[in-house]
Order: sequence, then structure tokens, then C-alpha cells
Amino acid sequence: MRSLGVQPAPQPSTAPAVTNAEIAEIRSQIETLYGVANLLQEHLAGLLSLPGQVAGLNDQMGQALAILTALAERQQSAESQIERIDERTQRLAPAHARAVQEQITRMVQDTKRLADPLTYTIIYGRLKHHWRVSTHKEIADEQYPAVMAYLQDELRRVLAGEGPAQQGLF
Repeated sequence: MRSLGVQPAPQPSTAPAVTNAEIAEIRSQIETLYGVANLLQEHLAGLLSLPGQVAGLNDQMGQALAILTALAERQQSAESQIERIDERTQRLAPAHARAVQEQITRMVQDTKRLADPLTYTIIYGRLKHHWRVSTHKEIADEQYPAVMAYLQDELRRVLAGEGPAQQGLF
């Protein structure tokens, strides 16, 4: 018909007529969809940044674990050192044992002119009996001041003529 020059008659529109209220409702729905799309994009960006954050946390956890491991090793080393120190202090320290020996030697020298002098055997015997040990070196190092006080008291008593009292056998 166009080639003949005849214009076709206008066709009645089959599309329904849209009202302003319907346009406003569609516009509101489109705005809501844009808001939802923006929210989804923000969440997607947050999710995409998680691997970087998790990798950072993984590094921090690794550092914390290394520090804790090092601290545990140092703690174990310190405990073993303390055990060795405790073993050494269960007995008189070498310097203290030597000081006790020197005090006993002085006691023997100071009493050798007395009628009843102290001898090494007597002093060591009393010391071992008092602390219930087989040798003076087994006395705990923390008892060193008490040992020295005991020896000085024994010397004072002997010099004052207060020797040990003889008790009956039965």
C-alpha cells in the first residue's frame, strides 16, 4: 500500500492507557530496585575485601603463635634453671660451707687451751645432730645464718664454762 501511495489507516492502539498514579507506582518501584542494587553492590564490595582482611588476620595469628611458642620455650627454660638452682640451694652453698668450716676451725683454735677444748669431731657431731644430717653440707642454704648463730652460741657457752650437761644413760 505504501508503494501505491496509499496511507494505511491508523490502527487503534492496543497498549492500555497508563495513568499518572501507575507511573508514580512504577517510579517508586524503580527507586526501590536502585536502592537494593546499591546495597547489594556495597555488600559485594565488602565480601570482595574479606580475603585481604582474612589474610591480615592470618598473619597476625601466625605472629601471635610464634610469640606464644617463644614464651613457652623461655618459660620451660626458666623452670629448668630454677630447678637446678633449687637443687643447689638444698645444700649449703660452697661459700657458706667454707665459712662454716672456717668458723669451726676458729672455735677449735679459740678453745684449745681450755681444760675441755672443742674438737672438730665434737663440733661436727653436735652440728650434724642438731640439724639431723649426715654432713654439715646437707644443711639447707637458707639455714646458713642459723648455723652460724648456733656455732657462735656453742663457742660462747664453752668459753663461759657452760659445757653440755652430762645426762644419765637410762
